[in-house]
Amino acid sequence: MSRSNKTIWLAGAFAICLFAGGSILWRGSYREYMEGSGSYYWAILPLFTGAALALSWIVGVGIVPSALVVGSAFPAIVVVRVVIDGAQDPTAHNLWPFEVVLAMVTGMVMTFPAAAIGGLLRRLTHRGQPPGGKT
Repeated sequence: MSRSNKTIWLAGAFAICLFAGGSILWRGSYREYMEGSGSYYWAILPLFTGAALALSWIVGVGIVPSALVVGSAFPAIVVVRVVIDGAQDPTAHNLWPFEVVLAMVTGMVMTFPAAAIGGLLRRLTHRGQPPGGKT
């Protein structure tokens, strides 16, 4: 697969994770977000792990690029949430840089294992093919 095709797949996965994950995280009020923020992570987990797994296994993007791109969609979701809440109440997210860093760590923890499993599955299922993927 060419480099431009991989870039398109990565950009598409980022956009899907951003908007699909955002639709879960952005739907409630700030109060609901703060009271049940742990449940949002569980709702987003299958989306992010599935995207990282698919990118590294089926598309063959690679472990690190797929985990970094998909995992960085989670802090982007949090940044949009901070902007939405900050527009309504400027004192809502006083510690927003820590929220973004925590979201980045959480995003990487969610996606790196899935991307690594996808990379392993790619090696196991594409053994007979040359490195270019053509037979």
